[in-house]
Amino acid sequence: MILGIGLDTVEIARFKDWHKKSMPQLLKIFTKEEVEYCVSEPTKSSERFAARFAAKEAAFKAICQAFGIPEQPFLSLCRNIEVIKDINGLPKINLKPLVKSPINSHITITHTRTSASVIVILEAKTN
Repeated sequence: MILGIGLDTVEIARFKDWHKKSMPQLLKIFTKEEVEYCVSEPTKSSERFAARFAAKEAAFKAICQAFGIPEQPFLSLCRNIEVIKDINGLPKINLKPLVKSPINSHITITHTRTSASVIVILEAKTN
């Protein structure tokens, strides 16, 4: 059963200089591993930061739909929403420790030259 769906689109241009931000600034939103991934290919850093930010917003929306609006604002929860890669290199969303319930999460990320879009689906885990 689907518990929540989140969709977000951001303009990549908003993130064109994020690779120049200090690590402490970036760590307010992203995990260390996300930052390292985003800056590992300078020509792709804008789209990578944009996609991960959109993923965090989409996941937040799905969480709000599934479990109600958290007491903390979006930006204070960002680091608890992490985009990782599965064993096949596909994006996966890690919501621990934010979501304690047993759920399955699904994410799809796409981008054009100008925007990044993400859909996150949370579903109840079946036995």
